Amino acid sequence: MSKAAFHFVPIEFTHFVWHGVKPLIEKTQNRPDDCLNVNDFHDMIIRGEVRLVIGLDIDFDGDFTSINNDDIESVVVTEVSEWPRFKVLDIHIWATVSGKDYQKWYDQFYTVENYGRDNGCCAVAAVVRKGLAKKLIQISGWKEESILVSKNL
Repeated sequence: MSKAAFHFVPIEFTHFVWHGVKPLIEKTQNRPDDCLNVNDFHDMIIRGEVRLVIGLDIDFDGDFTSINNDDIESVVVTEVSEWPRFKVLDIHIWATVSGKDYQKWYDQFYTVENYGRDNGCCAVAAVVRKGLAKKLIQISGWKEESILVSKNL
């Protein structure tokens, strides 16, 4: 039986899990012109600008100092964005070790969604690769609203 669950990492425990988190964030950095790199995300996490969420499939008692690097199977980096009339929970990173077990982690995504609700968000949004977008649309109520294109100046 799976024990999969997402856990929000308190800022002061980031350094205990970073070596397990860093490779997953690096997996998402697939373009040389990405606006943010892994060090930027680290700095934003420890400044409290974004929240780090880790996915574990082990018995976990809340002691982040006891986590081994290979215990971390999924990573989410999220931010509450405030707009003039509403708030949105933005997902900046969502990665898994295998890159294929998003259903297992989507079943636990309510933890992240509840964080957004608790912070007054009316929606959750993510800029993702086409493959993950397809999976989210298939397994849940996500919908494609736009396509982001970019060009270097």
